[in-house]
Amino acid sequence: MFYLDADVDQYPPGSSLLRAGIVYAEEGLEPLETPTPISNPDADWVAITSINPYGVQLSRAVNVAWQINWGFPIDLSIKSQRRNDTEDNMVLYAAWEMALEDEVSGFTMNGWWASMDALVRTPA
Repeated sequence: MFYLDADVDQYPPGSSLLRAGIVYAEEGLEPLETPTPISNPDADWVAITSINPYGVQLSRAVNVAWQINWGFPIDLSIKSQRRNDTEDNMVLYAAWEMALEDEVSGFTMNGWWASMDALVRTPA
């Protein structure tokens, strides 16, 4: 995830917590219905973790511009077993959520990306 902001004198999001995870939930959920790791800690999470900024740049050459990157320097592997749910169609969702201590007008991630590979098989 990344954030870019110009003409700001302080760290833009202030005190913050960023959490991400993989959740097992009903298929067809709208983006705002998908469980999120801070607001829905009791959802069926396959993996959940906090993410710290790994790169913060402050450029003062032309203006005061912040470039902040959150993420992992390597791919992380998770392994899990789930029961064979025959009642509903269940899927895996990648979800993230940021909590800010103070209100920050206009603060939003400028961009994010994620990839997920999953091996799903019928239990033998």
